[in-house]
Amino acid sequence: MALTLRLSPRGVAWVGWMEDLSGWDSEQTTEPESKADAWISAQALPPSLMNLLSELSMGSVPLMIANAKALLNQSKQVQVQLKEGLWTQATVPYQGKCLRWLREQFLSLNSADQARCRAVLKTTGCISLIEEEI
Repeated sequence: MALTLRLSPRGVAWVGWMEDLSGWDSEQTTEPESKADAWISAQALPPSLMNLLSELSMGSVPLMIANAKALLNQSKQVQVQLKEGLWTQATVPYQGKCLRWLREQFLSLNSADQARCRAVLKTTGCISLIEEEI
């Protein structure tokens, strides 16, 4: 933590602020005129978010997919080949649940929102979150 504070104090502040927004309801804000206005359009997504998703597509996303497959096969370990090399760790049931929840939420979107979401995921390389068969 000390290293992170020294190298990126604003990053630490952002993580602290974003860490738990589970109680935030976009409809509670007084700024947008309507619920539709409470969300940023896909075309206006900041480059920082697109870069973050692209980074996740190279590590976290393949690991989530491999972990889900390992859980399905009742394996106690997951291995996935990443750009940096072979990554091995114990399977994490919670990661499997997270992937399932992501997919359920995607499927709950209407077709227009699914198409917008799919375009962002495809652009960033995260499309396997919703398309790769487990």
